[in-house]
Amino acid sequence: TVTRPDGQTYSAYLAEPAPALPAPARAALASGVAHALFLSPRSAAVTLRLVKEAGLAGCFARTEALVLSSRIGAMLDRSEWGGVRVSPRPEPAALLDMLGKPPGARGGQA
Repeated sequence: TVTRPDGQTYSAYLAEPAPALPAPARAALASGVAHALFLSPRSAAVTLRLVKEAGLAGCFARTEALVLSSRIGAMLDRSEWGGVRVSPRPEPAALLDMLGKPPGARGGQA
């Protein structure tokens, strides 16, 4: 929230959780995903709730969770995941670095 000098406040950022998993997300989770990235405790909690409500409990058995902090990692039941790794730096880019290069990607600059 941002408060202006005149006392008015504005939300600079607002995220509302989805009421249910969208169909494409349900299909992807049912088929299996290699990685799940969590940037906040709230996003992890909402995702886990929506997955359970969709009847997909157990869908993460072969999925590696990549989390931005140990606090987020502590929220995950490690027995339900293929692995849980905590980012070495609390930066979203570090999570992407943990994924590595996509297949076929070349190193260096053109």
